[in-house]
Amino acid sequence: FTNCFSGSPGSAPSRSSLVTGRYHWQNEQSGQHASSWMKKYVPIADILKNEGYHTGFTGKGVDPFQYARDERDSLWRKENAAGPPYNSIHYKKGDPGDERTAAGIGSNNYFANFRDFMRKRKKGQPFYFWYGTTETNRAYEKDSWIRNNKNPENVDVPGFLPDEKEIRGDMLDYAVEIEWFDLHLARMLNYLDSVGELENTIII
Repeated sequence: FTNCFSGSPGSAPSRSSLVTGRYHWQNEQSGQHASSWMKKYVPIADILKNEGYHTGFTGKGVDPFQYARDERDSLWRKENAAGPPYNSIHYKKGDPGDERTAAGIGSNNYFANFRDFMRKRKKGQPFYFWYGTTETNRAYEKDSWIRNNKNPENVDVPGFLPDEKEIRGDMLDYAVEIEWFDLHLARMLNYLDSVGELENTIII
């Protein structure tokens, strides 16, 4: 992005703004970090579900928030504000299909879970899906960039950081995990294209 605004410098408050269309401070504790999500703050997933949409998420939903644990949390919503989870398909260490290239990459097979979500919708049913990874949060595997054949000379170090080898390596370790996000996103887009839904889907 070259011209964009975030609701907050924090990730959870920004997610709160994204799914409610409100400034995070208007959502009280449901616009903070790791606090409770109150029932009265209705996310877009609920609105779309009520209109007949198939809804769900994989990976990190609208988190980190606290959702109702039992009847004592009567003011909290039970379901994640991103909808029902689709997180049951995982990579297994040592399997031939395990393509993870860094220790910081989790086991969730995001694309496979998205495909599972799509296969469970009714024919012709509109859908809303939230794709959230955990990889691009610390910690990343230090020096995973070496195994992934990254070149420190290609790093554009921002002016507010010292241009040192350690910084370049850290940014490349981060890039390895961004590429993991991109890999699964590309597979999702290709899948949508293969089932004739890509041109009929708004992707944010």
